[in-house]
Amino acid sequence: MSETMQRTSADKLRQLHQEIEKNVRPDTFPLAIRVLRPGEEVPDKAKRPLRDLQVQLSICQGITMSRRYGWTIAMGGEDLSCPIAKAAFHFEEPVSFYTEGNLAHGMYAETLVCARLTEEAVPKFTKEESGIIVVSPLNRAAFEPDVVVVYGNSAQVMRMVAASLFTTGGAITSEFSARAERLHRSFRHGRIVRILSFVQPRRIVRR
Repeated sequence: MSETMQRTSADKLRQLHQEIEKNVRPDTFPLAIRVLRPGEEVPDKAKRPLRDLQVQLSICQGITMSRRYGWTIAMGGEDLSCPIAKAAFHFEEPVSFYTEGNLAHGMYAETLVCARLTEEAVPKFTKEESGIIVVSPLNRAAFEPDVVVVYGNSAQVMRMVAASLFTTGGAITSEFSARAERLHRSFRHGRIVRILSFVQPRRIVRR
């Protein structure tokens, strides 16, 4: 990307950040998220959990650090402690114990059959879609995001939904699960998604 294009992209991200802060005022930083393609470098200031913090994290923890502390976090398979995230983002091939529903059985589903259906419903990257995940506050992102994520309460999310439909009308279709989040769908389909996270406040994702 040329220097001029980089400046233009950065200006647009800062403008979007300012509009979100002005009209929504979320409690935490709006986020830019990108899955790095082959050959793309991790931003210089990004923290790698295993290398820089000497810990492995879940995806949720990495995102929380970015939106609350303002850090840029880059996570590959070696940085993740969560086997479900490793499978969902295709850092590792899912094992049969997972695909059969054993991890969800008992806690998230009454029967093994229900658990298998629940795991099948979790969106998953293909091997070609997989890559290091970089998360940064929107106004500090040194990259072009694949998606923008904003956490908010019900009133804030309602305002963002209304804004997203202002010029098109219609409705936003969402899917909810207590098992895993639906961030992948926005990466893949390029549409706005409202997520009711099972460990975090409500959020809206825009590509």
